[in-house]
Amino acid sequence: MNLDGRVKTLLDRPVRKLTVVYEILDSDKNVLTRQKGAIEEEELPPGDEAGFSAQITYVARSVYYRFEFE
Repeated sequence: MNLDGRVKTLLDRPVRKLTVVYEILDSDKNVLTRQKGAIEEEELPPGDEAGFSAQITYVARSVYYRFEFE
């Protein structure tokens, strides 16, 4: 399963070493698997966007996905 997306910072200061947390959920929104990865940019200036992508093994019963940022 490939997951791709973009993130934009709304802060008035740069964000450094942003981590993306990928969660695959079942129909009851229970977490089936969780992985972490980095965005493509080391530093994200205010108002800028950056892409992210991950390749996650397909999990039976997966229905939803969720992204969080740390």
